[in-house]
Amino acid sequence: MPPSQLTLWTTRMLAATLRDDRRDGIPNYFLDTYFKQDFYSETKEIMLHELPSAYRTLAPFVLPLDQGKPIYREKQTGIRSFLPGYIKPKDSVSPVDVAGPDRRVMLGEPDLGLQQKFDLAVMKRQDEHVRSIRTTWACMASRAMIDGKVTIKYHREQGAAYQEVIVDFGRDAGHTVIKTANFWDNQATLILNDIETWAATMVNALRGGMPTRMYVGSQVAPVFKNNQDVLSKLDTTVRQNAGVNISTGITVPDFGLTYLGTLGTNLEVYCYKDDFENDAGTMVPVLGPKDILLVAPGCEGLRAFGAIYNAKAVMEAGGRPMRIDIYPSMWLENDPSQMFVMHESAPLMIPLYPNRTLKATVLP
Repeated sequence: MPPSQLTLWTTRMLAATLRDDRRDGIPNYFLDTYFKQDFYSETKEIMLHELPSAYRTLAPFVLPLDQGKPIYREKQTGIRSFLPGYIKPKDSVSPVDVAGPDRRVMLGEPDLGLQQKFDLAVMKRQDEHVRSIRTTWACMASRAMIDGKVTIKYHREQGAAYQEVIVDFGRDAGHTVIKTANFWDNQATLILNDIETWAATMVNALRGGMPTRMYVGSQVAPVFKNNQDVLSKLDTTVRQNAGVNISTGITVPDFGLTYLGTLGTNLEVYCYKDDFENDAGTMVPVLGPKDILLVAPGCEGLRAFGAIYNAKAVMEAGGRPMRIDIYPSMWLENDPSQMFVMHESAPLMIPLYPNRTLKATVLP
């Protein structure tokens, strides 16, 4: 095909034809919804002070002429300490990388100058660094919510690989459930009984709560319309069935959040579907397609950031660790000639009340 015929396609037309815009955004639903407080530490650790529950002691009765009885006692408090991960993407741009005609020449458009192409290459690396760091924040928040812990895998250029580090936020073991029988795709399974049992587990846990929202994976969403237990509660001619309202139509969840209905007067049901790209280039779902996540009110988290260990950042902060979420830097090397671009962040997304979530795998 002669190159001149390619001028029928503009850059915008090609982008619109080939790009899947569903992945334009960062999968940050859990991050934005539940982790709204920022915290910056000047040390390598993030410290949390655990306060005891409020007193519910009954005051003793005494006769009017008797002495008063002391009742005050100091409740035990605790300190939790977490070590955040450290992120440091670094890329280079050299004049060789931007030499030669830009691909827009093949589309019949004028070529850019060398300085323009060099600046554009630097900007692309900056954008990719910031996007990947923010995507990592979103992934950490999702894992903290869903799993109650985060796995940090440190990379190195040479030598033996570092061991993975698991940051456990202390969620009770009973808040991670894997069903081995009576799966939810069985029409006779009592789905509502399962949810009721797990809700009781959350209510009775330390700093737990009654769930009011349930997120389900993409394979779980369609099972409700075929489940006999759920369908029987949809019959409004039976007393006390009000509040159960699940869609029985076609259920094909797309990316993002899809409202499915309610199970009872206080439990909303949503399907959540989104993904990350792992180190191997494989797309991994945020919420497993066979999993559900129960969330109680007051489930809050911190966007915590540790100190940035960069000499220039320390000098800019007046000799103290810099309090910042992403620290950018750029410098020029002469031999070989190249511009380095680097961004640093020390994030940890901390759920303050981990027992206000419960994950269950409900399909085989």
